Formats: sequence, C-alpha cells, structure tokens
Amino acid sequence: MLARGYAQSDRPDLLVNFTTGSKDKVEGDSWPDVGLGWGRWSRGWGWGGMWSGRDIRTVTEGSLTIDVVDQQHKELLWSGTARGRVTTKDEDNPQSAIDTAVTAIFTKYPRQPLVASAGNR
Repeated sequence: MLARGYAQSDRPDLLVNFTTGSKDKVEGDSWPDVGLGWGRWSRGWGWGGMWSGRDIRTVTEGSLTIDVVDQQHKELLWSGTARGRVTTKDEDNPQSAIDTAVTAIFTKYPRQPLVASAGNR
C-alpha cells in the first residue's frame, strides 16, 4: 500500500482486513501398473494383463483473503485471495509463504485510488 502512495493513519479512509483459513483435501493419482502373462487357460492358450496404480494422500490447502474497505461508508471496495498448498516448511517458517501470497494478491490491486461508489453516499 505504501508503494502505491497510501500512508498509514490514525484516522484512515481505507481499512485493510485479512482472513486466513485452511482445509485438508484428499488428492490422488492413478498410473499404469502393467502386468502381462501368458499361459494355458481352460479353453486354450492366451495372455492377460492388469492396469492399475493409485497414490492417495491428504494435503492442506491454505488461503489468504485481503479486503479493502471504505471506512466512512463501510463498503467493500476490493478483495483478493491467494490459495496454495501448505507444506511443513511453510508451517515451520510461515513468513515466506505469507509474503508470496500478499505479493500475488496485490499484483491485481488497481493502480488508481479506490473510492466508494456514488450510489452509497
């Protein structure tokens, strides 16, 4: 916000709110696990095969949402969200993941100053 010309104030025009959350998700992949065979069956010779393989795991997805609110009119002016997988490294040292998420969110923040809509004044 400072880089965009906004200044911190004891009586701000805009409020910056944030919320975080996480949820566990089950993910899975399938891949070929091929087996071939040749042999005598009850009605003659033949071949057979099998095709299967699975990798099931639980991962944690984290989210960060930043809202910019017009203080005077109590109106949401802008909102941005970042989502990503939370790793053990992120849990041990979250600052890097937070910085990355905030940067990703604010790349979509408008360059022009935000103001409340005229219809709500």
